[in-house]
Amino acid sequence: MPRSCFFFFLLLLALPSPAQQIRTLQLPFPFAPQDMLLCGNGDIVCAGYKREPYQDTIAGRAFFKERYVACLARFTQRGDTVWTALLPSLGDRSMFFSIVQLREGRYLLAGRSAMNEGLFCCVEEKGRIAWKQASPFMGELKKIVRKGPNEFLLAGEGKKRRPVYGEENPFKMVFLRIDSNGTLLHQRLLGPNFDAAWSCAYDVIHTPSGYLLAGGLPRKAQTQFAVARLDAKGDSADVRLLDDERGHAAFLRVLPDGNFIVGGGKSTYNKALRNAFLVKLNANGDTLWSSRFGKGEGDDAEDLLVLPSGELMIAAETDNDDISLCKLSADGKLLWEKRIRLEGEQIPARLLQSGKQLLVLIRQREPGYKGVLCITDLEGN
Repeated sequence: MPRSCFFFFLLLLALPSPAQQIRTLQLPFPFAPQDMLLCGNGDIVCAGYKREPYQDTIAGRAFFKERYVACLARFTQRGDTVWTALLPSLGDRSMFFSIVQLREGRYLLAGRSAMNEGLFCCVEEKGRIAWKQASPFMGELKKIVRKGPNEFLLAGEGKKRRPVYGEENPFKMVFLRIDSNGTLLHQRLLGPNFDAAWSCAYDVIHTPSGYLLAGGLPRKAQTQFAVARLDAKGDSADVRLLDDERGHAAFLRVLPDGNFIVGGGKSTYNKALRNAFLVKLNANGDTLWSSRFGKGEGDDAEDLLVLPSGELMIAAETDNDDISLCKLSADGKLLWEKRIRLEGEQIPARLLQSGKQLLVLIRQREPGYKGVLCITDLEGN
């Protein structure tokens, strides 16, 4: 082979293929997205909150402050805006953390209101509120998932609104069951009952025998990975700490084999840097395997997508201000990793599959609060 052809061949190997290019779309509405869903026509609806400056007057003096307002946005995968909606009627500190589609053009959302109480509501196209309900507990609702055609599950943190005088009232895991009209069907608080404790559930799923919640529970002055198993009525609970390391579970998914995967960020007592962490559980909550991955750069797994093949796609936050996108085998072995580098500090909010594409919703904290949608393939070629 001539020398010129040889060097040209090496150059071709060094160039990235089109499949390696990650397409990024700046969301047209500047807000902090927390969750997204795909509509039937391929449009994307995002839920989150917008940070807005406003002027307040105290004793005749003007002060500039910031408020958070819950918001929604619908846009195409090309980045074209369909509609955006601010919901100031929910209050100055309102936020949305999770969204599901009730039917086309109608959405159920979970979050918090201005009174720092859990909130769930139904919003129609362009932001019209059909109904809204407050959680029976103070705190935030982090997740809403569908159980059936007209029944939904919510998870988060909460404490009693009016505790008995002298009674300890810490934040605990919250489990709620509602119907499509917002009627509360069941409620439950889970966690230790001492004021120094803090517990929170970040995800919930329905199982044949009941319900599973994943989050964090206190132990030895640290928050640790925890899974709570409830019976079919949502009453009796079996709470398990998954190991002796600190951290919390951010997501919980059902696997094709009927088992479950739970993950988040972990750090050992003698090492401050986190690693992304996964645990596979059987139906009884017993650990089948656990896997730690990452480069010791503060990796914190934020969301997971289970592919039809059983393989796992994970998006993790890192302390290097970039996103770690990993693909794992069904038994937890790392197959490949990509890094997504954008401007400023960023956190992955949600992973979705759209045909052969992977959609990664990213929340940027700096500069300003805004969202970015990254579109890549599922193979890492």
